[in-house]
Amino acid sequence: MKMNSTGNKNSCIGIARRLAAARAAACVVLVLALTTLPAAGEQQSGAGIGQATEAVQRQRSVISVELAKAKEEARLKRQKELAKAQEELSPAGLLIATPPGPEGGELFTVQAKEVAFRDVVVCLARKGRFDLVIDSTVGDGFLEEPMNIDLRLLALEDIIDVLTGMVGLSYRTGPEADGSLRVLIFKDDPAGRDDALHSRRRSAIDVYTRLLLKYPDDDLSIAAYFNVAEIRFDEGEYALASQDYKVLLDRDDGWKFAGPSLLKLGRCYSKLGDYPAASRALYAFLDRGPDADKAAEALLALARAADKAGSPNEAIRVYRRLLIEYPSARGSEQALHELADLLFKEEDYTSALRQYELLRKSRPKYKPRTIRHQVARARMQLEQWSPAASELTKLLSVSKRDAIASQSYYDLAFCLDKSGGRLEALEAYTGAAERFPADPAATKARVRVVQLYRELGLLEKATAYAKGALKMAPPGTPPERALKYQLAITLLQMEQNDMAMVLFEEVAQAPGEAPRADAFIRAAEAARKLAKLGRAEALYRGALAADPNSTERHRALLGLGDTYAALGDYEKAALAYQGKDPSEKKQ
Repeated sequence: MKMNSTGNKNSCIGIARRLAAARAAACVVLVLALTTLPAAGEQQSGAGIGQATEAVQRQRSVISVELAKAKEEARLKRQKELAKAQEELSPAGLLIATPPGPEGGELFTVQAKEVAFRDVVVCLARKGRFDLVIDSTVGDGFLEEPMNIDLRLLALEDIIDVLTGMVGLSYRTGPEADGSLRVLIFKDDPAGRDDALHSRRRSAIDVYTRLLLKYPDDDLSIAAYFNVAEIRFDEGEYALASQDYKVLLDRDDGWKFAGPSLLKLGRCYSKLGDYPAASRALYAFLDRGPDADKAAEALLALARAADKAGSPNEAIRVYRRLLIEYPSARGSEQALHELADLLFKEEDYTSALRQYELLRKSRPKYKPRTIRHQVARARMQLEQWSPAASELTKLLSVSKRDAIASQSYYDLAFCLDKSGGRLEALEAYTGAAERFPADPAATKARVRVVQLYRELGLLEKATAYAKGALKMAPPGTPPERALKYQLAITLLQMEQNDMAMVLFEEVAQAPGEAPRADAFIRAAEAARKLAKLGRAEALYRGALAADPNSTERHRALLGLGDTYAALGDYEKAALAYQGKDPSEKKQ
């Protein structure tokens, strides 16, 4: 989209001048008409005035039509220019147009981690007096650093360069013939960037290797070894990097690269799963008395290595040592977060909750949404349903559509369900499934909605909801089987036995994990209500062959006894009532 303020201004001035000229001409005509009227008759004078008035009205009508025509032409031209700009550039991205060199300018501030990139650019467009169109493919990034933008001192292109770089986007600009600027902001191809970076790193290793072969004893060779090791570490080649760090340590035990090499060597071993070697290297690094930030980094790597090695107690001890000895070091908040997560994984939910709460209190700006959600999850594990629901409600007060928001919606519904608020839970489950239908928890939520409708006696609503949910479930999948099972139970309660029996049989005979024995028993109950006793006998036998638990076996034999009694075979009925399978007697 583009905008030419000078052209629009001149166009408006021209129209205004034409309107003023027309009014002046009308006045002149009116004066002449009045001065030339005969003085003999009032009726004749009135006719002259009427003619002059009609002339003025006709002139005004012409001007009004021309003004409307000019506005429509300007609107169509604007649409055409926008379409052309979007066609020439990429359709995916952000299109900005601004007049060249706007006069004046205003200063505004963007707060860190509080304003979305889109909102910043919209604000920039408003303050800079240019038009803005945002395509849906540009995501919802947030600025990570505070900054001031002064439109009086910086060119628009410089501002766009800074903003796009802060959120990992790219941009292109193109001047128009009238001097206006066209800017496109778009998502770059991360794969292409990674390939280019990988290529540059391989080239750097080749150069360093040639230098080391040519000048193996030069003082700069130590730095070359270190740089090669660092590149390989960044590339994820931890085995090769560890070899380079060891070679360096053999040559540089007292040089400045020894400490960083020990730290990275320990991290390499940790990545490779060799915890004892990682521990030796990292403790050796700590023995050199590094500064607080480096010591915290080493302890963090040591704790992670212990956790990966299957030694959670050792990892917890190292995390706590880091927090005690270096509470203000860079990465201490990450250590506290990982400690809380590890305690949660080890099912020490009380300690995990305490650490999450401490992190939230001491570092309020550190991942506030993530920590609030984990506080809620810890409270859920401790069955503190109301406090957990309160945390989740606060988290969802800010509208988001990310994974945390999705999980929080389902967690909130679960908390309300567990605390006995069935109506509130029903609404929450329904809302979560509608808002985040692709979440893995959506199927369980839909199944629970059917159950809640049934528990509330709303059988018709349960049936309608289950049928609608089945249309979204892929055929032959566990979600489809679970919904069919719930629908069949509802239909059985509604005495729609034919359809219930068919659905129960489909669930019972479906491959994979399913409530097979129970489905066979319920299908048999529907068959008995339909007086299909032979079918009921076969279904009860299907339940007995479907590896039932003790309760299911008792139900199947009891139903089988009732079926035999209805058929008049009282001997078999007696055996079934005694908990014996009549078919086993014949064998």
